[in-house]
Amino acid sequence: MASRLTRLADELSLDDLKRLLQVKEKMTVLEARRAKLAAELQDVDSELAQLRQGVTAKRGRPAKPKARAKATRAPRARKGGTVAGVVEELIRATGRAMSFKEIHDAVTKGKLVATRSKNFANVLRRTLSTSDAFVRVGRGVYGVPGVTKAPAEAPAAKKTAKKKTAKKKTAKKRTATKKTAKKATARKTVAKKTVAKKAGKKAAAKKTVKKTAAKRGGRKGAGGTLEDVVVSLLRKEGKPLSFQDLLKTIVDGKLFKSKAKDFSNVLRRTLSTSGKVQRQGRGVYGLA
Repeated sequence: MASRLTRLADELSLDDLKRLLQVKEKMTVLEARRAKLAAELQDVDSELAQLRQGVTAKRGRPAKPKARAKATRAPRARKGGTVAGVVEELIRATGRAMSFKEIHDAVTKGKLVATRSKNFANVLRRTLSTSDAFVRVGRGVYGVPGVTKAPAEAPAAKKTAKKKTAKKKTAKKRTATKKTAKKATARKTVAKKTVAKKAGKKAAAKKTVKKTAAKRGGRKGAGGTLEDVVVSLLRKEGKPLSFQDLLKTIVDGKLFKSKAKDFSNVLRRTLSTSGKVQRQGRGVYGLA
């Protein structure tokens, strides 16, 4: 809803907003006037009902005055025709400003105003906020000119307010303490994780060093480098060997460990760059 109003406000100009504000103010005044006229109309309807009942009464048998008053009396204001008039007289009779709840209860329980509205509270609230006959003394408290003394706060209400304030303060302190404790715990956890990570990195580094040393040792134990393996084979055979013979002998005999996907390229590069092995023919290699 808020985003929708924001987009609408962005689309309107300042003149449009001023015009909307004027329309809203005029609508508020007209609504108050309509409520006032509706209350007056109810009074007129009530009087018309009384007159009609008096005209249609049977001849020769007049109803008793008291009984007739009870039978023809319609719900109407006891102290005024309009809601504003009734509330104003009620406040003046009380001699002090009254809260909205006090006014509402007094009017509804005493049936001081006849209304067909399903929500009389809205009618009363609109009347109090728009009528010039009332003065807003405090939050939800209304008076009339000359009667603006605010109602005294009950001791129980004061104690309840103090208790609520104390509870709120205690709750805030507890919440702050919990947040501080959580932050401290989070810091300790982060510190522990950092230490654990560092320890893990050191252990991993040690394992890597050990693996590297083991690999190097294994290579040397199996015949050293690839160049050393080739030289050893040539010396053992006592004659030059072809590239395919060297490749097959090394691979089948697992004389050299390599992770290369194409070991033939590794062997070919070693033979072409070695200073101990010499190319003696096409694809044939011997000792230099």
